[in-house]
Amino acid sequence: MKCEKCDFEGEFVIENYADAIITFCKECYHVTHSSCTHEKIGLVKYSVGGNFRVQNICRDCKMLHGSFVKQSDKNINEIRTIDKAKYDQWRDFTLKKHSDRTKKLNELFQAWSKTKWLKQHTDYLNTPEWRLKREYVLKRDNYICQACLLERATQVHHLSYDHYGKEPIFELISVCKSCHDAITEMDNRKDKVY
Repeated sequence: MKCEKCDFEGEFVIENYADAIITFCKECYHVTHSSCTHEKIGLVKYSVGGNFRVQNICRDCKMLHGSFVKQSDKNINEIRTIDKAKYDQWRDFTLKKHSDRTKKLNELFQAWSKTKWLKQHTDYLNTPEWRLKREYVLKRDNYICQACLLERATQVHHLSYDHYGKEPIFELISVCKSCHDAITEMDNRKDKVY
């Protein structure tokens, strides 16, 4: 298998949570979701208000599915009985585990993505192309911070990353370190809100 995000090739981790299946890359934690196909079906019965209900159950994932099965052509005594309250408790617990695990894996993937992006960004900032653009912008703005218009500009800020790596000069502004840090902090907070 090959990861579509980091190109890792090898064995992926597969975890089953009832009928939900999580497959994730060991390298970057990119998650893909799938579901049980319910190919191996059996029947179970459970009591509701003193009467039995019969329903399909998948033998692989153990999830009940579909509508109730007509009992008239079944021998009710040959159908396995389950405790529906315990089943519901197990199902809810398993689905919560799935939700929590997915959230954690997504956090790990986001951290990996950020680390990868920061390395690529640092590499880009060390290229001759970036250095030349940076110098153009600082000169255009007379080395004056365009955020506060008070301090000497020593850094260049991207107004947009839409054209990252091939950004036109008008998408860049000169800023002092203090303003650049403040803008970056505001951008980071905005990213967390949305």
